[in-house]
Amino acid sequence: MRVLTHRLPALGLAIALAVGFYWSVRLTQADTYYRRATAESLARALILDPGNADYQLAWADVVSGDYLTALQRAVRLNPFQSSLWMELGLRAEMEGDLALAEKALLEAARRDRTHKPRLMLAHFYFRRGNQTAFWRWVREALATAPSDASILFRLCWSLTQDADAILERAIPARREIIAQYINFLAAERRWRAAVAAAERLAAIGDSADADVLEGLCDRLIQAGESALAVETWNLLAARRWVPYPALDPSRGVILTNPDFEHRARQRGFDWRMSPSEEITIARDPTQAALRISFTGRQAEPYEILAQYVPLVPATRYAFRFEFHTVDIPAGAGPRWIILEGSKPPSELARTDPLFAPDWAKGELVFQTGPATRIGRLVFVYRREPGTTRISGSIWLRRLALAIASQ
Repeated sequence: MRVLTHRLPALGLAIALAVGFYWSVRLTQADTYYRRATAESLARALILDPGNADYQLAWADVVSGDYLTALQRAVRLNPFQSSLWMELGLRAEMEGDLALAEKALLEAARRDRTHKPRLMLAHFYFRRGNQTAFWRWVREALATAPSDASILFRLCWSLTQDADAILERAIPARREIIAQYINFLAAERRWRAAVAAAERLAAIGDSADADVLEGLCDRLIQAGESALAVETWNLLAARRWVPYPALDPSRGVILTNPDFEHRARQRGFDWRMSPSEEITIARDPTQAALRISFTGRQAEPYEILAQYVPLVPATRYAFRFEFHTVDIPAGAGPRWIILEGSKPPSELARTDPLFAPDWAKGELVFQTGPATRIGRLVFVYRREPGTTRISGSIWLRRLALAIASQ
């Protein structure tokens, strides 16, 4: 009796192993039949594993043709598989059973907290014209979107042209989605809506988001949207994502980084510097000045510095600066030019070639046209006729650009 008792656990383990082996062989054989995908093989697969939802669907697809019924049977067999609920929703909508379609898609979203079922619900309610449900699910879809969300942005604009409604009802407080939305709007040239979205990003973001706003500012400048570009730049200034005060064209506050105190950002309304192997640009802290040096082998004409400046139409301006030159002859070529920011740009004014062995003051006075709203201040080297390429240096400091007294 004691020997039999000791053998019982071993006997139970043997039975369990045998049962497990039996089901392993049976299910492997069922899967083999399923993969053959013929009417006969699928029938055999269902005999071996009648509760397998995939086999039920394959049977309906190949044999019975009643795929909707098979899907309903499949979700009863495996209610935890959200992909089956989503497939049921799509099939039911295709066959006109909208109540079943909605129920299935909502069940998919209840069981699966990821993006796909929410995306499908947003599309479903868009097709149905149900705006209340659409706004809820498009917002949830955007809140869970893993990457490119442009298809959802486009869906919103297909439903309404109300930019405020889209921003408030669809766009979640998620920085990466708002950044995507700004870029989408800029690509669509919906400039006012893009700036409104930029305001939202500035309110919840941090300095890592400066790149998005600077990129928008650049695109607004290129589009000729001077006022919106200033508004965007001032968002950066207000959050101190750029180390400059806000611009105010109406009061003549229009020049950024005039003392070259900060490293040029190369974007927006900051300086764009273009050094080369033959032209070096460096700030000289001993003189609080920018030093530009030429080797004598530089290309010409060559744009060395440039800054976009917001202007007021039909207004007189004065650009003042200090400079001195070393080993650069008189009349040799480096000068300031102010261009109107139109396409193609037209020249408003230029200085004579700069020459001053000692520190000197320079001035450039110009008048904007009736439609001028943005200009481009450029420091350029263009060799004058009858001169050779310069080799030497020029220092620039104490730049100021303001509305001139009449």
